[in-house]
Amino acid sequence: MFKNNFFSKNYFKSNLSFFKKATLSTIGIYAFSKYSFSKNTMMTEEEYKKYLLEGFENLEEGQMKEFKYAQGKNKSVLICKYEGKLRAIGNYCSHFGAPLHTGVMIDRVVKCPYHGASFDVVTGKQDIAPGVDGVSTFEIVEEGGKSYVKLPSDLSKLENTKTSEMTKRDFNNKNRIVVLGGGAAGLSACETLRQSGYSGEIVLVSNEDTIPYDRTMLTKWVPPTPNDILIRNKDFLDNYDITVKLNTKAVKVDNSNKTVQLSDNSSLNYSKLLVATGSSPVLPKINGVENTKNVHFIRTYNQAKEMIDNVPSKSNICILGGSFISMEAASLIKKTNKNANVTVLVRGKVPFQKELGEQVGNILKKLSEDNGVKFVTENEIKEVHSNNKGEISKIILNSNETINCDMLLLGTGVKANTELVSDLVQMDNDKIKSNLLLKTSDPSIFCAGDVASVPFIHTGKRYSYGHWVNAQQQGAISAMNMLDKNVPFEYVPYYWTRMWDKSLTYTGNGSDFDEVFIDGNISKYTFVAYYFKQGKVVGCASMGVSNATNIMYEAFRRNLVPRGNLIKDGSISLDNIKETVNKTKVKCSRATCACAV
Repeated sequence: MFKNNFFSKNYFKSNLSFFKKATLSTIGIYAFSKYSFSKNTMMTEEEYKKYLLEGFENLEEGQMKEFKYAQGKNKSVLICKYEGKLRAIGNYCSHFGAPLHTGVMIDRVVKCPYHGASFDVVTGKQDIAPGVDGVSTFEIVEEGGKSYVKLPSDLSKLENTKTSEMTKRDFNNKNRIVVLGGGAAGLSACETLRQSGYSGEIVLVSNEDTIPYDRTMLTKWVPPTPNDILIRNKDFLDNYDITVKLNTKAVKVDNSNKTVQLSDNSSLNYSKLLVATGSSPVLPKINGVENTKNVHFIRTYNQAKEMIDNVPSKSNICILGGSFISMEAASLIKKTNKNANVTVLVRGKVPFQKELGEQVGNILKKLSEDNGVKFVTENEIKEVHSNNKGEISKIILNSNETINCDMLLLGTGVKANTELVSDLVQMDNDKIKSNLLLKTSDPSIFCAGDVASVPFIHTGKRYSYGHWVNAQQQGAISAMNMLDKNVPFEYVPYYWTRMWDKSLTYTGNGSDFDEVFIDGNISKYTFVAYYFKQGKVVGCASMGVSNATNIMYEAFRRNLVPRGNLIKDGSISLDNIKETVNKTKVKCSRATCACAV
């Protein structure tokens, strides 16, 4: 069913327990066709077999159900009803292989239960990241009052996923779009340009030595080589004429002449320019930390690999910061070296206090403590001491407490890489100011990802969405609008964190909440947390409750979130919110706007 492996087979064998404990249900083989690019092969009528859909005739509008066509794992397709018709699509998410029938159907998309990837049930196309491929569609026929799904007679030819149609480059088209940044936003833009019919030249400029990879994995698993976490392989990029310039940095943008000067002394003219240069870690102002050995960041693969290779030889590892990178890294490091003393230093009372509140932060702190991680809270590092080899040996806190430390990981925030254009376009503090089309004050320059300050479509309030899914979505939307499709960015933040084999998902714009309501058993890691601002729901986090954040994501997207008191007193449930959301269609989706043919 699956054509390519995301992770290596050796990694799967050596980490089987990780996969068995994955969120919601067993991921199984973790083998996805995310990285393949061959299109579905045309088959003759004789090469299909019809399977009776017994028991599916009573499906109601918006309902879905798994159809098992053979015994064993990963041997099913998804059957659902939309606009009065039965539809059949691949049942396994193109991101991490989750069974989609355990997700939720909202209007014409089905949403993955793991990370919220969405797929159009009519076309199979990916609607919302983090998946990069769509899922296959299968014909349903009616005969004698009964419904049948047509699948290949040779089931080994059944493809669960498919790559969207893409235009090839036309060398008579002299337009050139230059994309600065080799991360999620940049690659998503390149693919979407081809999916949207653009046949001109595409050049992606990256200062890394590897084509775009899944950066979210670096605090969960650092593979032997980055090839194991590539978003697309080189053959894919070559096949669709996406030129990637590695180990290259843009050093100057001349927007008057539409030219980018590069670090290799070459230059590129552009018709449109996308700035998706991401962020860089911030070195905190701590006495002695600069140029000290065994002090690490995790932002790139090379940084993560250097850090994780040194973990087995260390005894006292400290992690500064209480957010996602720090907490996920604590889990990774402790699993890598169970004998090491791992200490997380947090400025506030608990980790995640600003993002998730004290109650949720405290339970995630306890989860790490139960697995052997120590915490120092409401304190900061005053200075770092090193030995005669220049290696870190201990840290001194503001409280004057001394902690032995032979490795220090800094999770102390990032700074957006906007210096290239900060004097050329309007800025919003340290971010590039864009409109809903991701267009800057210069109509030829667009922005996406960490560097972008974007207005929320329902309020106009500006946000900078420093998360993986939003970077992919912004890359896609910016690409469509570089082609004058006028598609607004209507999405809300969605992200996840995973540590100690448990996952939490979050959606919303709730960073300035003033109240948290917990629905469920937080001590058992089975709850939904609603974040309120002046009585209005502005965010939602969930652990162990299937599809809660998926439903709330679509409610935020449509501006259909009820008042907080109605959730608190039980007047409105998630099922009620889902029912309301399903009555309202979004104006546009990536699946219907990015079409090459």
